[in-house]
Amino acid sequence: MQLEKNTFEALINYLKIHGYPETSLAIEYQVDAKHRVDLAIIDPESNLPIQIFEIKSKDTKQIKEFGKQQLKTYLNTLNINDIPAYLVFPASHEPYFRIERISFDEEKNIELKDAENYTNYDFLNFSMQKQSRLSKKIEETKQSKKETIDKFSLVSWLLSGFVFLILLVVKFTSLSLSPVEFSLLGVSIALVIIPFASKLKFLGFEFERFQNEQKKSLESTLRRNR
Repeated sequence: MQLEKNTFEALINYLKIHGYPETSLAIEYQVDAKHRVDLAIIDPESNLPIQIFEIKSKDTKQIKEFGKQQLKTYLNTLNINDIPAYLVFPASHEPYFRIERISFDEEKNIELKDAENYTNYDFLNFSMQKQSRLSKKIEETKQSKKETIDKFSLVSWLLSGFVFLILLVVKFTSLSLSPVEFSLLGVSIALVIIPFASKLKFLGFEFERFQNEQKKSLESTLRRNR
């Protein structure tokens, strides 16, 4: 347990030294009522999870398999399978931890080899990871908006056809609709359309928000690098 604690502290210190804001480090991050991940990196501005880490005291096959299942459960519960998920093990040299990335999309492990210095851990870059996450979120939002527009277009055409059919029936038959029935028809159409309009408005807001956050983050990174 002490070895696991030392590894955890070494990782936290490393992340802080290498530009991770204090507010981005969510220790014992609660995934749901039953699960907590040892460390989650959260973008303070967008509140998006960026990375997750599970700390282990030993690098054995049994412990590694258990850790993989933990990470898989966390990602499935969070409904995000495309953020980096890592197992962290003790190391006898600086930075006193070794990281292994677990990739579930490709159904294989991507092992990051032991590092004699910090250069092999350049992937632990907060700005880079944040930009990657925001870019993916923007693409997801864009795709969701496109799918919603496509569905809305289909529903609109169906509604137009339905209304046109009713008007034809009213015109060429003895059937007639009372003002109340016309009102109910209008309300029914509105009830179908409103959820689409609300979702499109929300997705538009989200898309713009993430774009603005990405822009601010890029500008901040450029200022720091000057």
